[in-house]
Amino acid sequence: MPRRKAKRLPPKPGWAVYLRTSDEEAQNPALSQKRQRFAINTGLVDRSMLPLIEEYVDNLTGRSPDRLDYQRMLDDARSGKFSHVAVERADRFGRNDAEALRAIDELHDFGVAVRFANQPDLIRLMQMTVFWSHSNSHWRGVNPF
Repeated sequence: MPRRKAKRLPPKPGWAVYLRTSDEEAQNPALSQKRQRFAINTGLVDRSMLPLIEEYVDNLTGRSPDRLDYQRMLDDARSGKFSHVAVERADRFGRNDAEALRAIDELHDFGVAVRFANQPDLIRLMQMTVFWSHSNSHWRGVNPF
């Protein structure tokens, strides 16, 4: 008889903040981290009702996934420690697009949402696009559903 996958509990509601400075910014990582933290707090964390649970900081290139706090963040996500990851921009999450997309997919599988402070909420944007598309096609007599 095949084994069933164990049902995963939903993650604890709250934010994980990920800050990354690259090798080029090594002379003043504190300034870059301060800027990133401000953008994340004002754009995402402060606007939500969710607590800040953990902050993860790496001072390495984003080309490699072998970053200590990046890996610790993924491990904590696997254990359900938080429900959202906040990053200033996509390139702060990682410079390797394939790895970043793989990690975002993995986080999504654990019920963890990744949000970028410099981007609109993509879910809301997609909902508005579908609504607008439906409204326009309705007027032309075409039902998109």
